[in-house]
Amino acid sequence: MAPPFSLFDQAEDRFEDLAWGQVLVTPFELGAWALLEPMGEQNHAPQLCWIRSDLLGCVWMAGSGEGTAGMSVFLSLLGAEGGGWSEPQRISRDQERSEQNPLLFVSDGCLHLIHSAQLVRDPEDRAAVDASSSFSMQWTAVLRHQWLALDGLDPSESETWSAEAWSTPVDLFDDPAFCRNPPYPLENGQWLLPIYRSLEAGGAFGHDHSEMVRLDPSGQCLDKPFGIPDSTGRVHGSVVASRDGEQLIQFFRSRLADQIYRSVSSDDGHTWSAPEPTQLPNNNSSI
Repeated sequence: MAPPFSLFDQAEDRFEDLAWGQVLVTPFELGAWALLEPMGEQNHAPQLCWIRSDLLGCVWMAGSGEGTAGMSVFLSLLGAEGGGWSEPQRISRDQERSEQNPLLFVSDGCLHLIHSAQLVRDPEDRAAVDASSSFSMQWTAVLRHQWLALDGLDPSESETWSAEAWSTPVDLFDDPAFCRNPPYPLENGQWLLPIYRSLEAGGAFGHDHSEMVRLDPSGQCLDKPFGIPDSTGRVHGSVVASRDGEQLIQFFRSRLADQIYRSVSSDDGHTWSAPEPTQLPNNNSSI
């Protein structure tokens, strides 16, 4: 029996009239989708955040390439009205570093942004390549924090969300570090931010390991980062609560490209068990 219709016969070519950010629903896809406007040759590491119940934000890094100068953080908004994502705004400021892996969270009446900002190599410098050294320079990255007061902001007024409207970026702490997944909110108003140390030693990220830092409601560090035991090669921690709410569980990407790893805390993230492999495979990708 022939099928009731052919996808090719019924297909509609929307290329000519498709607008960036337009939210679409089709009978062939679950849910809704949109194409956010690219802001560079490379667009990477997006993260969504509910800014209000009627306002969704998306941040990502864009530029000529990861690890290159001018790689910046961009923000686009989807409000209840309008039916589309706003024109992306650059919200980071350092054009000399590569600004990467942005994280958004709402706390204390403000929208907070944390991202990494690493030094870049001169493209004419071939010494590291010739020496078979990693060219990423992620070990030079600092974590930066900036915030934007939300009271009275209108999502339709793009200038109120631009880089100049945010607070001056400051380094979270002195030591180099990287981030990937957003902080986890605790009942007392504090936040748990998973971080990791991306090191030159070891080659191919072989000595990378994970740590945790506690933030107060204003996004400031409460104390020094502390290590996740035996976490070498386990990075990009992602924290969720257990089903019964009695524990926190952190899942890790594995640099060995073997399994997803799992660590548990029973004291609101003050201490963590050594990561152990789950049955789920992982190809060295974020969880």
